[in-house]
Amino acid sequence: EAVFPPWNFSWVVPDRLAAMAWPQTVASLDYIIQQGVRHLVTLSAEKLPPTNVFPQLRHTVISVPEFEAPTLDQIKQFIAICEVADQNNEAVGVHCRMGRGRTGVMAACY
Repeated sequence: EAVFPPWNFSWVVPDRLAAMAWPQTVASLDYIIQQGVRHLVTLSAEKLPPTNVFPQLRHTVISVPEFEAPTLDQIKQFIAICEVADQNNEAVGVHCRMGRGRTGVMAACY
């Protein structure tokens, strides 16, 4: 079965932090898992990926409203997830709806 990257998929920190748009298909999730992502952070509670298909993928929702900045606590939560993943030699993927605004802010904070 073919796998496809989510739209706007790119490594912000190679093999550590990937940014992307909403991975809405099983094929997109399969792709990010094949790339080494083991923890997916969803910033858009309105766009949840089908993560239940992949038990090896940890999933955290940090709900940041579209066109709004994350709170300091949300930024700290995201950075803590990235730090734990880094200690475990694992990669984190982060996404919102389009993979630009909220995703870019969190990636820049890291």
